[in-house]
Amino acid sequence: MGPRTAISRGAVYKGFLDNCDNMNEAKPPIMVTSTISRAHFGIIYMTKFQEGEHLEEDREWDIFKEEWAASNQTSWFIKKGEDVSQSNPVRRTFYQHFRKGFGKALKLAIFQCTDGTPPSRKTETVTHLCDIQWDVGVSFDDLEWITNKRGIQYKELLFEIEFIPQGATVEVAVYVGGLKQKGKDSAVNIRYTG
Repeated sequence: MGPRTAISRGAVYKGFLDNCDNMNEAKPPIMVTSTISRAHFGIIYMTKFQEGEHLEEDREWDIFKEEWAASNQTSWFIKKGEDVSQSNPVRRTFYQHFRKGFGKALKLAIFQCTDGTPPSRKTETVTHLCDIQWDVGVSFDDLEWITNKRGIQYKELLFEIEFIPQGATVEVAVYVGGLKQKGKDSAVNIRYTG
C-alpha cells in the first residue's frame, strides 16, 4: 500500500468511526473501492496528416510511406476523471519503421497532462512521465523488407501498447505478434506534476 493510499484509507476509517454512536456498529475493514485519475496518461506518436485536423507546424514528410505525416500527436490511454480501479485495459496498435537493426530492446516514452480536456497534440502542458524499456521478441532479420516507390527499403514493426489500470499504478504492456513482451519498469507509479 502506498503512502497516498494509506492516508486516504486512514481518513475514511476516521470519518466512518467518528459518525458511529456505538463502536460495535463499525464493521471494518472499510475499503476504498475507486481511484479517480487526476491526469491523462498516454504516448506521443505520428500519424497520416489530415488537412484541417492537424496543424501545419506538425506536418512532416514520411520518407517510408511517402506521404505527409503529423508528428507530436497524443494518444491518451487513461483520461483525467476516470475511475481507474474499474477501468478495463486499453490496447492500441502502432508501428515503427527501421532501416537497420534495432537491438534487443526499445524504449517507450509515457506522458501525462492535467488539463481538463487533453490536447490532441503535444503542447507545453504535456509532460514526460517516464520511459518503459521493453525487449523485442522478434529479431530485425525476421521482419519482411518493404520497398517504397522510390526504392527505399525498410522494415515495419507492428506492436500493441496496453495500459492496465491498477489503482495508483498502471502496468504498461507491449505485444508483438500477440505475445506480451518482457519489460523493465513496466509498472508506472502515477505521480502528478501539475
